[in-house]
Amino acid sequence: MATALKSERIEIRLPTAAKNEIEEAALIQGKSVSSYVFECAALMAKETIREHRRSLVCNEQWDSLMEALENPPAPTPLMQEIISLSMGTTWTIKINK
Repeated sequence: MATALKSERIEIRLPTAAKNEIEEAALIQGKSVSSYVFECAALMAKETIREHRRSLVCNEQWDSLMEALENPPAPTPLMQEIISLSMGTTWTIKINK
């Protein structure tokens, strides 16, 4: 896996105690302080974005989703044809890793 060129910089000010804890944690994990802070911040950023995207649904959208799940529409003729063609068919799924 290629390593991305590191060209951006972030500077922070923090209390001495926090800096000492970060340095100790980086040392425990055998990483530089920069690598440790980057990995922690990137992980937290991804989690924050994921949580935001997952829960960002207005009430109207949520109600529409629940309605569709609780009262699904009748199958279309095409859906019925596909289902009838697949009845009795064994499906094999191959997963390549």
